[in-house]
Amino acid sequence: MAIRFEITDASAKSIGNLSNGSMVYEYLEPGQHTFRARSPSVDGSDSITLNVAVSNMYSMHGSIQRLRSEKMIVPLRTIMCGP
Repeated sequence: MAIRFEITDASAKSIGNLSNGSMVYEYLEPGQHTFRARSPSVDGSDSITLNVAVSNMYSMHGSIQRLRSEKMIVPLRTIMCGP
C-alpha cells in the first residue's frame, strides 16, 4: 500500500502531497513557519516549526511508525542544508 502525506502550512494552505521518494519545494520568507503532515491512509499526523534563515535550504523528512497501541503516526524531522 502506498502511503501519501499531505503537507499544509499553519493556515491549512496545501503545500503539496508526498509519496515514497517524492519531493515538494516551497520558497519561504525568513521567520517562523509551521507545517503539518497528515496521511489520509493511516491514523496520524505531526507538525514541525522551522525558524527559516536567509539563504538556507531545509529538508523535512517523514516516515510512518507503528506504536504499541497500533496507532499510526507521521513523525517529521528537519535537516538544514546550509547556505
